[in-house]
Amino acid sequence: MLETFPFPFVAKEVRNSMGKGVFLIKNEQDFYEYAKNNEILYVQEYLENDGKDLRICVVGNEIFTSYWRIGAEGEFLHNIAQGGELCFDFIPQEACDLVLQVAKELNINHAGFDVVMSGGRYYILEFNVLFGNQGIAKKGLSVEEAIYQYLLNTFNPPFPRSPITPNRIIS
Repeated sequence: MLETFPFPFVAKEVRNSMGKGVFLIKNEQDFYEYAKNNEILYVQEYLENDGKDLRICVVGNEIFTSYWRIGAEGEFLHNIAQGGELCFDFIPQEACDLVLQVAKELNINHAGFDVVMSGGRYYILEFNVLFGNQGIAKKGLSVEEAIYQYLLNTFNPPFPRSPITPNRIIS
């Protein structure tokens, strides 16, 4: 495996989130320590970047919100839960277009995509349906309301909806 992934590379623990259990493997000793503590080896290429990544959230067929996650100076992780900061400015349309294309092709109508720019190209690191929503809350948005509206506008319920006014008898 060490022939496949040149140092440095990223290793993760399964069933973890918010940047917990994510390691930058710099040498064989780091890798053996990671492998000793993890039955499943979950690794990916490390992509050089400028200390930030994008969280692009999709609801339905559109971008619900997007923001930069900027890592602390010299830190490997950009996650808000690991000390990263939010920035809602200068979101590149090219990255949003990539996410929408992938979401459409894979029939994904709700996910948070983590996107990084490396070597002048955008890469999707991962996407999750259960994703951190600190950026959404900070912007004052409700993903629950967006999902509800998407469902109402997209799918006809198989039965009549309940009346809005309580205690109203329909005859």
